[in-house]
Amino acid sequence: MFLFAKNRTGLMLSDHMIRFVTLRMSGDKTTLAAFGETSIPEGVIENGKVTKREVLLPILKTFKKTHSLKEIYIPIQNREITDMLTQAGFAVTPTISEPEALVVALGGTGFPGRSLVVDMGMYKTGMMLVQDGEILASTSLYFGVRGLEMIVEKMFGLSVSNAQTIVREQGIIDTPENERVSEVLLTAVSVIVAEIEKLHMEWMLEYSGEKVDAIVLLGEGALVNGFADYLGLKIRVPVMRADTWAGTTVRNDDTVPAMSYRDSLTYAVVIGLAQNAFLI
Repeated sequence: MFLFAKNRTGLMLSDHMIRFVTLRMSGDKTTLAAFGETSIPEGVIENGKVTKREVLLPILKTFKKTHSLKEIYIPIQNREITDMLTQAGFAVTPTISEPEALVVALGGTGFPGRSLVVDMGMYKTGMMLVQDGEILASTSLYFGVRGLEMIVEKMFGLSVSNAQTIVREQGIIDTPENERVSEVLLTAVSVIVAEIEKLHMEWMLEYSGEKVDAIVLLGEGALVNGFADYLGLKIRVPVMRADTWAGTTVRNDDTVPAMSYRDSLTYAVVIGLAQNAFLI
């Protein structure tokens, strides 16, 4: 019996990046058919609001043409972003929220017991309390890895690319040769960790008074050297990096470059959107 293959594309537009994943389902087999991203210049989108429509529209049109995209499934976002994607020629279907997409991507095995999920992106850090696949609470703050990079740029007079490398590779590892960088970054990181700890305590009191079993870390923050260890040390809870393919069995198409594990940590939302689209 011949089985028709179905493709579903999840796409997300954030303050700094457009990302997509296309999954192909044939029978009970799912493969990674395509994925890609492109950066958005700073100031074009700020805190989810489009501030330079004339700059964003050609970026969206070029992205659509480059990757031969048409029908896309996006998270529930503000109307302005949905309209911009439609104007660029996409057939847009808003489906679920970003936190819900993360739950789909991580699946049941991605959450050990009751978990605090921390998705630290470039400009925003999302946090949610999850138990048995259910989101009990969620929130976000507008500070992310880009804030760490800007601190390094200013303090050491570095270029953007050099600051990116230092934040990810040297990070907050406490070694003699990294003492100055670590000291500078810890000041900023401690603010984020304090907010995570505060929410953890509030949610713990609200939901039966039990500590979470683990913190699940993903996004660009999961790539900052030493951040996971520091977070676990301060909150005294085991920290694990996410398995963004836990929600499905995905094989890589031989014609598509394999997505690295490091990349998968930043693609979780669009992976979840594509997976969820097969259920619609």
